[in-house]
Amino acid sequence: MAPHFQLSFLAGFLWPSVLADLRELSCEAADGTTPLPVAVPSMLQSSTAQQQQQQQRAHLLPKESALWRQAVKEAGLDPSNISKFGSSVPKFPKSIVDKVLRIKNEQQHKRHMYNFQGSVGYNRSWIPDTFKTRKWVFDVASQRFGNNDLLFISDAYKNPNYKPLGVFDQSPSKRNVAVRHGHHSKGSYGHEPIDLGGASIDWDWDYFAEVSASNFTICPGGDDTWSKRSYEVALAGSICLIRSPEKDWTFGNSAKAKEMKISNVYMQSLLDLYKYRSFDSPHIYDPAVVEENLRSFIKYQTFMEGDFTPPNL
Repeated sequence: MAPHFQLSFLAGFLWPSVLADLRELSCEAADGTTPLPVAVPSMLQSSTAQQQQQQQRAHLLPKESALWRQAVKEAGLDPSNISKFGSSVPKFPKSIVDKVLRIKNEQQHKRHMYNFQGSVGYNRSWIPDTFKTRKWVFDVASQRFGNNDLLFISDAYKNPNYKPLGVFDQSPSKRNVAVRHGHHSKGSYGHEPIDLGGASIDWDWDYFAEVSASNFTICPGGDDTWSKRSYEVALAGSICLIRSPEKDWTFGNSAKAKEMKISNVYMQSLLDLYKYRSFDSPHIYDPAVVEENLRSFIKYQTFMEGDFTPPNL
């Protein structure tokens, strides 16, 4: 996918995330050159709290963990004192939020009624459900997209038989050539590596610019029955369009997630904060919904206003 970091949420259980958190712990433990003092209990208590927080973030991707740590750093907070909710959900640092909002404000008008940018699971035999859950994107594009809308299938180059669905389909473009070579965009804002305290991530600003320029963003589930678009769209100022809450707005509801017994009440409570539109409902753009979603994002997915827990918990 474009930005950001379209990987499977399952990757959050692999070594990169574990190693990143272990490095975080080992750096703090190795700061001193003298033996441990006699007053060990408080240090162990702090270490235990950090380990518990890292377990709560186990479902986050390595890049999400890096963003979380940077958000804490920029807010000047003590990681060991973050709430359970704050330790369990993705958080964006102020520096990235500010730039996305600047890009949003630079959009003179909504150029697109609809957009979808991302992968659909071509050649991903290790997680075959992705293509099944995103096939309906093509139906929506065929039925609803006009010439001014945007469809960008970031893994279309993996399908030699892919045929554009219309003028709006920018999948077979120079931008996809860039994706093939490890980059993500050829638009006005581009992409750039961002250094987050030693962890470098590739950030696609064009993705957020196109979402900001759209009334609605198609938000299918992915490897699980939800996707990061749920909150990326809230930040960028569009409204998510989904099939159903069960298939696109429920954390840990996929067969694979159930098999691995993955659940997180905090992630679901986060999703419940954001308003969306169903594909079968009237597609009426409501600025009040956009503003409410942005307020929820700032309050609960950044530390810019503090460390808050939703009232539904």
